Amino acid sequence: MIEHEILHVIGRDSVVGIFGDQNYPNLLCGKSVKERKEVATKFKRLIMVLRPKLVYIMPTLGINRFLLPLLKTLDIKYVIVNPYRGCFEPESTKEKIPLLIGLENCNSVITISGPPSKEYGEGKILLESRDFIIDRSNIVLSIFGSRPSTD
Repeated sequence: MIEHEILHVIGRDSVVGIFGDQNYPNLLCGKSVKERKEVATKFKRLIMVLRPKLVYIMPTLGINRFLLPLLKTLDIKYVIVNPYRGCFEPESTKEKIPLLIGLENCNSVITISGPPSKEYGEGKILLESRDFIIDRSNIVLSIFGSRPSTD
């Protein structure tokens, strides 16, 4: 039922911007595998219904693990928006692998700015990156868990 309502209101082939939380899906938060799988299934169904022609996404640790592989699996084109060089340099190899695979499969990477400076800090660059995605999207989706990060 909901799928038909979404299609009627929004339609297909939209440009979608997706924002995710650092903590989603938080594997350490005590959520059961069943709950995480349930949320992943619902989000997959939403993406399949929307069938966007393009997705703009600013990766976070949770998004790298969950959404980038999903977009690849569903053969949906996506653009990674990088706020500044060095913004997405995960510390562990476990976190780097999904990001590298996501970068390899994306249509393009857009870097908004050079490294943050005292005059133009990280917060301003992140806001500019967020606005870049919102300005180019017909639909904006936000993914976060019950304990969103404060970043």
